[in-house]
Amino acid sequence: MVIILLLLFQLFLLLRETRFNKTIILIVLSSLVWNVGWLCILHFELLGLGTSSYGSDETAYYNTMLQAFKSDNWFQIVRDDFNFSYVLFGTLILKTSFYPSIFFIRLGNVLLLINTLLFVFLLLNRTYLIKSKILYWALLFIGFNGIVTWTAIRNLKDIMFIYFLAILIYFLLDWIIHKRWSILRVISMGVALFILEDIRQWFPYMIIATVALIVLVRLFQKKRYILAAMLISVATITTIPLFKNGLSTLLIYTVTYSEFTSGGNISSLINSNIFSLPLSMGRFILGPGPIRGLFGVDSFLTYTTTGNILITFGGLMWWAVLPFFILALLSIKNIKRMYPILFILLFYWAMYSYSYAGSGDTRLRAILYLLCAIYTVPFLYTEFRKKMIPLYVAILFIIVTVGSYFSYVSLA
Repeated sequence: MVIILLLLFQLFLLLRETRFNKTIILIVLSSLVWNVGWLCILHFELLGLGTSSYGSDETAYYNTMLQAFKSDNWFQIVRDDFNFSYVLFGTLILKTSFYPSIFFIRLGNVLLLINTLLFVFLLLNRTYLIKSKILYWALLFIGFNGIVTWTAIRNLKDIMFIYFLAILIYFLLDWIIHKRWSILRVISMGVALFILEDIRQWFPYMIIATVALIVLVRLFQKKRYILAAMLISVATITTIPLFKNGLSTLLIYTVTYSEFTSGGNISSLINSNIFSLPLSMGRFILGPGPIRGLFGVDSFLTYTTTGNILITFGGLMWWAVLPFFILALLSIKNIKRMYPILFILLFYWAMYSYSYAGSGDTRLRAILYLLCAIYTVPFLYTEFRKKMIPLYVAILFIIVTVGSYFSYVSLA
């Protein structure tokens, strides 16, 4: 229980950073109850099916964690695993719990999500100076979205990725925008970078490109055009080998996906991705949608009733807020203000759309939803007005129509 207690202690410290804001405390507690409640429902459903793990990657992670838990040479087992950071996290929870159960690993993931909510609050409230109730609604969207919850209550590494991504973005942008830093923050960013790269091997490419973009924009703002031109030249020269290595990394995901969808026929999948990336990105951001959750038996390789309910609810909630994100994407003012977040968002969105041809697991959407919420809040705070509601309704109608059609086609 040491890891669980440490996360609870961090939760207390983060709440103190909000000056124990009563609304934030209410959101945090209600989100915690919501996610733990669904965690219990899933746990009992799986026990009723005669198992404790959900299947897919979760079973592989848990088997390694159990093997390490029972071994005297446990760290060697963890270190040799491809998912070192997350397997270490789960193994430490098992070793420090009064009873070794996958329930506590899932509970640890839920606490990672709850603490992420507070890092998002600090990022938007302190770094971007958002002082509005809209921020509270964004936190509720993240905390109560069914697809985010479905990601959190499983034994998967994606919530750990979300948690450390939120830490890195908050500390990095707070340093760049407000010059706030400390040795502890620098160490935290270093740890976050290591873990994020361990979880997703493509991450260094994204963070290098993001930092380069921020530096380039700052140089243009200060009218240092010669330095900016030199940076562009260096970036162009170094990007070519990095791009090749990045495509090799992405190929791992594409090969895995092709084995499920086209019997390993990788060439047709890659060709379709290159020339239809915009369509794939549209599929990725619309999916899975509420309809596929209603027909989980026909939609997903592995499913549970709990998951189908949460995916349906999460899909409905996402379609309801997606028009706000689209409007924020069309705002030049918001692009200028939030360009680092937008770049990270677009990088992630395009990369997984390319890798999975616009499909992919529901858990991949949880990260996208978090980034979209962060990006959209400033637009709602500064630009959205009541006169834009008809435009919102029109976009929502298109989303529901197109999303329902493609959901129907995919099921058929």
